[in-house]
Amino acid sequence: MTHLVKQKIVAQWVTPTTLHCEFGELDCTVNKALLIGRCRLYLYEHMAIKLADIVPGFNELLVQFIPSEIDYFADLHQVERLLKQYVMDSSATISNNASVSTQGPGKRGITHIPVDFGMDYDLVDVAQRLALSRADLIAQFCAIEFSVILNGFMPGFIYLSGLPDKFHLPRLATPRLKVPAGAVAIADAYCGIYPQRSPGGWHILGVTEHVLFDIDRSTPASFVTGDIIQFYPVMPAVPVITPILTAKIAPKIRSSKEAAGD
Repeated sequence: MTHLVKQKIVAQWVTPTTLHCEFGELDCTVNKALLIGRCRLYLYEHMAIKLADIVPGFNELLVQFIPSEIDYFADLHQVERLLKQYVMDSSATISNNASVSTQGPGKRGITHIPVDFGMDYDLVDVAQRLALSRADLIAQFCAIEFSVILNGFMPGFIYLSGLPDKFHLPRLATPRLKVPAGAVAIADAYCGIYPQRSPGGWHILGVTEHVLFDIDRSTPASFVTGDIIQFYPVMPAVPVITPILTAKIAPKIRSSKEAAGD
């Protein structure tokens, strides 16, 4: 029998329609994001007819019920029973190296996100600190499968686990006042994506155009706890002016200026 949770799971009503489920201390080998994500799916599979939504957190779930379907005593005990049944089942073993192909009702697999690494914010500095070439840093970073462990800081900002130890760097000594929307950045043990321009103190490796939060969508946030993300590089949106290209266009620029009398 696998004991993933060292303390009991506690469920309690926090609003007339919302049940808060807090998990106890988790074994250090457990990938929390995958466990919470799979517990969310497990509840949907067994109680979908009664549920309005399930909102995952870092170590908790908010289970929102359809008002007309609520039976306070029975629902509380059923949720507790299902969660305990799942996490104590030996088939539910989830290590920090585990991967997952279903994290929610839609059975989502890995989401691949394009990243433009051409705008050098901190990429070169990080590569130097890790004793890697720029190309090797990008290749190794894009080989990682990240798990969404939390939405926070601002709407749509996602915290991602899975960053190897050698990539762990402290936050910038002086945070930037303006981090671009879509910035893919790392700090300490985490990777994150900024959904909009804001201050920030993480090391920016690249920028993505993937929309993380849209209030006009039925589900504004693109990701939930337990989702899996992998990045891949794309060409810069603006062509890089190479020495060869400069050599070709420079004489034409000079000729134009001379003809204009500049």
